[in-house]
Amino acid sequence: MSRALDKSVIAALKQGDHEKIFNDISGILVKQQDDRLLEIEILGSGHTLDPDENFLRDDNAVAVPKLRLVQAFIVARDMLQKHLVNKSAEASRLWLATGAMLLMDPEHLTAANTRKRLLQAELSLGGETLPVLMREKWLSGAEHIANSEELVRPV
Repeated sequence: MSRALDKSVIAALKQGDHEKIFNDISGILVKQQDDRLLEIEILGSGHTLDPDENFLRDDNAVAVPKLRLVQAFIVARDMLQKHLVNKSAEASRLWLATGAMLLMDPEHLTAANTRKRLLQAELSLGGETLPVLMREKWLSGAEHIANSEELVRPV
């Protein structure tokens, strides 16, 4: 499978506020409405949204245009790369970044391993294990880490 992009896609990727897109899409993965699983659909280029809309939500179903997901991935990847070089990201931002990255690429090993270290750091703080693991199973988790940034080490 080729990862080459059309010129129109490259131009489209440059549009929009990437940080806002990242915050909106990663926020989907954090705000658990209830115990139901979140249904996520990735929309192709045939489904366009207004420029100020980054996803569609209907109850526990969410539709995200692939272009917006790629834009969020770019911000998340940059955030993770900066953390790996100089540990500059807070744990709460790393939860968001790894969530967005794994939504785009579920086999991204660096994101998965970083998320695993974040989870281990939180579990080492004590407290109940089951709620932490259930939240992670739902792929959420940015609002819960208090002061475990020093426990997270880059790969």
